Amino acid sequence: MFKRLSTAIILLLVVLGGCEFQHASVQTVQNKPPGMDLPNQGVPIKHKKLDPPLEFSNKSFVDSLDASFKKSGFGDFAARNYRMVQIMERSEKVKIGAPKHIKDGDTYETSLYHYNNTTKEFELMKKLILDKTKQRSAYLKLLEDENQAYYMKSVLINPEKDVVEESFRRIFVPYKYRNYRIDVDKDVYYPNETVKVRTTNLGTKKMGTGTDEYLEKWTGTKWKHYQYVLYSEMILKIIPPNRSHTNTIPVNKLTPGFYRVINKDGENSFEAAFEVKKAKTRE
Repeated sequence: MFKRLSTAIILLLVVLGGCEFQHASVQTVQNKPPGMDLPNQGVPIKHKKLDPPLEFSNKSFVDSLDASFKKSGFGDFAARNYRMVQIMERSEKVKIGAPKHIKDGDTYETSLYHYNNTTKEFELMKKLILDKTKQRSAYLKLLEDENQAYYMKSVLINPEKDVVEESFRRIFVPYKYRNYRIDVDKDVYYPNETVKVRTTNLGTKKMGTGTDEYLEKWTGTKWKHYQYVLYSEMILKIIPPNRSHTNTIPVNKLTPGFYRVINKDGENSFEAAFEVKKAKTRE
């Protein structure tokens, strides 16, 4: 219930924040050219894939899974960085290989645990035993469902049944849902002002900005790419789910006219459009 409420609050803040960001200016664009009315969001929000999402990049969420795993008596992840995760696809096979230094008589036991979202506990899903002479490698197959968390524990045991070494892995299978929006803080700008361009990740996976977004200007007959350094800088920006990144464009770098920050994501195109006017004159 708490996670559902938290997700609802996050979505509400994103929606309200986007509205405030986009309509900070009372002045609106007049005589818009064609192509300035594209949506500013990729696709409608798919609430079933956001309630609740697998927050694999959230430290508190990963810490709670670590605590549940330890409470079940399966192992302790406390000393391992929460960022050390492996993202996989549903039904994907996890390759297990015995270490090269395994000796005669040793066994390499790997247990795959699945997190039950209903009971909030880990359950043993599969167990695999390898040795030096018979089987040195094998595969464990994940479930067909998305939005799943798995923890894996591998233990090297000698003939005396002593644990020689152990290792752990976190495996997450998030929803494959890519969606985001672009906003600008005003509709009309003048010299000495700054265009604030905000990109919000509405999906379930991390996204990079800059590779698909670019600035265009209306020439009077068509939209044409307008070279500006903004998006070469944004290539290195990674935005986690439910987060935003804001970049700026000094208006004095632009000439008067109509502009749009556009993203062409496959068959869909969405944008944030604005107009640049000459300096205001006193009446």
